[in-house]
Amino acid sequence: MESTLERTLRLKTGGEIASPNLYSHAIVEVDHAGQQVGSERIPWPHTLFFFSSELTISDLTHYEISNGLGRPHPKEFAETRVIQAILQPTVALRSRPWTGHPTYRMFGTDRRIENFTLDIAPSDNFDEQECSAWGCPSYIVEMDFTQELVDDAVHFYWTVPRATYDRYLWTFANGLADQVRFSARGVSGFYSDWSPSIDADEIKVLTTQNQPIFGEAEGSMPRLGPIGRGELALISTRSVTLAQDTEA
Repeated sequence: MESTLERTLRLKTGGEIASPNLYSHAIVEVDHAGQQVGSERIPWPHTLFFFSSELTISDLTHYEISNGLGRPHPKEFAETRVIQAILQPTVALRSRPWTGHPTYRMFGTDRRIENFTLDIAPSDNFDEQECSAWGCPSYIVEMDFTQELVDDAVHFYWTVPRATYDRYLWTFANGLADQVRFSARGVSGFYSDWSPSIDADEIKVLTTQNQPIFGEAEGSMPRLGPIGRGELALISTRSVTLAQDTEA
C-alpha cells in the first residue's frame, strides 16, 4: 500500500507555539524542504453538520464453512442489516452572514475529502450503542497486477437500539423521510485553527492510518475514533394548505 500524502506532520509545544496562552499543543505540516506549510492546528470541539438525501439499505447474509484454502472450521451463518447514508458537509440551520461550510482535508495534503458516509446498525448490547468515526488518507493498492487509487474518506458509525433501528427502517420504507441530517460534536481527530467562533473554514483530519507525528508521545494527539456528541434527524417536508377563514 502506497501513501499519497505530500507532507509530514510535527507536534509543536511550549515556546514554539504562536499563541501559547491559548493552547499548549498544535500540529503543523512540513514540506520536503523542512518548512512549515499552513497554520497551527488544534482539536476542534464544536459541532459540525452534514446532510444526506441518498440512502442505501443493505440486507447481508453470511455463510461459511471453510476459509477458502480448504481448511474447514465450524459453520458460520450470520445476517446483518445496515443503513448507509451518503453525507455532504453543510451548516447549521440558523441565520448568520457566513453561509459556506468547512472544507475537509486530511493532514498532509491539500486534497478535499469528498467521500463521507454514515452507517447505521442495530445492537442489543447497550455497551455497543455508540457513535464513532474512522477514516483513511488516499492510497494506492496493487490488486491482481493492477494499481487502484483509493480516495480519502471519512466514515461515521452510529449503533442504535434495535427498536430505534426498526423505526428508522419503517420511516424510510414508507417514504416519510426526505432527508437525513447528522451532526457531530467533539469528534476525536478533527482539527482546525484556533478561533473565538464556533464556525471553522477548514477541518483537518488525523487518522490512525499512515499519519505519524514527529515529536509526539505515542497517542497524545487525538485521532479519529470517539465522538463526544452525535445527533441524527430524519426530516420529512410536506406542503401545508391552511384553511381559509370564511367568517365575515
